[in-house]
Amino acid sequence: MLNNAILLALVCGVVALLYGGVTASWILKQPDGNPRMREIAAAIQTGAKAYLNRQYTTILMVGVVLFIALGLAIGWVAQLILGMGGKLSGITLFAGLAGSFVGGLVISLLSGDGLNIRASGILGSLLGAIIVLAIYGAVRKRGATA
Repeated sequence: MLNNAILLALVCGVVALLYGGVTASWILKQPDGNPRMREIAAAIQTGAKAYLNRQYTTILMVGVVLFIALGLAIGWVAQLILGMGGKLSGITLFAGLAGSFVGGLVISLLSGDGLNIRASGILGSLLGAIIVLAIYGAVRKRGATA
């Protein structure tokens, strides 16, 4: 029963792709229309490009803010876990952002993917931030005693 459902889904998918291809081919063969229609189409295309540029700019700005905020939050939590006080500083941001990289590397190595870095998620980033802060704390202590 399940095999029939999978086969039916695959057949429907192939039929949908064929229909889409035939329809796209038919649309592309149609004439562009009169000069007024081409003028309207050009205006719509210009407006759509402007809209998408604005959307991408907004998404980029929000992404950068979230990237920094998440890095600070992860670094701050890692500092609390290690008992380093939990101050928001440059090392907090660095630990959070570098921790994401280290966490991804650790997850990739543990999963047997070698150096093909995967997304580590929040817990992997936190683990990486803890590792980065622990190394930073050890180096700072060693420098203070030397």
